[in-house]
Amino acid sequence: MEESLFERAFDAAYPAKRAVYGDSALALTREVADAEVWSTAAIARRTEQLTERFLQVWRRPAVVSIDDDNLTPILDAKQRRGWPRGWEREFDYVEFRGEHWEVKDIRYLFHRIFQRLWAESPASRQSVIDFSARRGGPVYPAMAWNGQWDRLSADEDSPFLYMGWDSRYMLAAVQGVLEEAGWASEVFLKYSYIGDAMR
Repeated sequence: MEESLFERAFDAAYPAKRAVYGDSALALTREVADAEVWSTAAIARRTEQLTERFLQVWRRPAVVSIDDDNLTPILDAKQRRGWPRGWEREFDYVEFRGEHWEVKDIRYLFHRIFQRLWAESPASRQSVIDFSARRGGPVYPAMAWNGQWDRLSADEDSPFLYMGWDSRYMLAAVQGVLEEAGWASEVFLKYSYIGDAMR
């Protein structure tokens, strides 16, 4: 039906188009028939109405606002060997998916990321499992050797996170598991002046 209406209205003067528009099955098209004249002002009003409707129907997803004061994407973070001097104060903070975390070092970030992914959702928990299975850690079903181990949750059957790695391994694991979960693009580091000097 609309195609035949289009053919009748095509290249016609507005009074003829107005009658055709009034027969349309589409409410948006019928609204044009209400205008007495199709002037520049009428076109501007119509454009404004359609824009408002467009913005209602196709809303943008909420944008995570981040204060970009020299933030470093997690995937661009500098991997360091061992535990260099000043590692305990390498960061000022971390922006994690729109949350501001007071995290000063990679060890704490490593622990917090794995615990968060484990607790967040079944999908993110599966990311931890898949990443650890493919890489051979850092999450294990039991404490397999001496060293510091932390449970990923308070559940009795929760797996253990081994905390005895060096800083390079911990950062690589954080980057890898965040990529596995699809969250890496939403995590940023703010290096402290000590962290900047360490680069």
